[in-house]
Amino acid sequence: GLAPGKSLAALVKSGWRATEADARDIARQVLETLVYLHGFSPPVVHRDLKPDNLIRSDDGNIMVVDFGAVRDTLASESEVMSVAGTFGYMAPEQFAGSATPASDLYSLGATLVHVLSHKAPSELPQRELKLDFRPYVQASEGFLRFLEGLLEPTPERRIASARAALDALDRPASITAS
Repeated sequence: GLAPGKSLAALVKSGWRATEADARDIARQVLETLVYLHGFSPPVVHRDLKPDNLIRSDDGNIMVVDFGAVRDTLASESEVMSVAGTFGYMAPEQFAGSATPASDLYSLGATLVHVLSHKAPSELPQRELKLDFRPYVQASEGFLRFLEGLLEPTPERRIASARAALDALDRPASITAS
């Protein structure tokens, strides 16, 4: 059956807005799931993390759902191009058919910005391929930098792994928000 709870998309539609504490909690739970998925050999990349695919139960537990994109990819590994994902939440490299564990981190970053800002990534301005989300998100400087690390368009410059992202989440900001 369906997971009890509501998707983050449904919560946002109903007027719920994540606080930084909520967003940190969501990030931690999703990253712990990604550490597990990405730990397989080869790594299992979800490819379609977005507010619709994260279910939050009444007690705050987050479940990652809809592994359809994973399944489709495994079934068609012979096809060179398999773009699975949702526009706005997909890392730039996914448009070229390349999805890596770091692609899931980008999608998580876009999802966190959505629940914090109430704006879908496609509604936000871009600067040099970077989402210009700071004007729309109320959060500490440390957390804003964490989001920037997830949303780095160039995969080589993005936070490298779910484990590294968890570490970054726990490292207190070196400078405080003004």
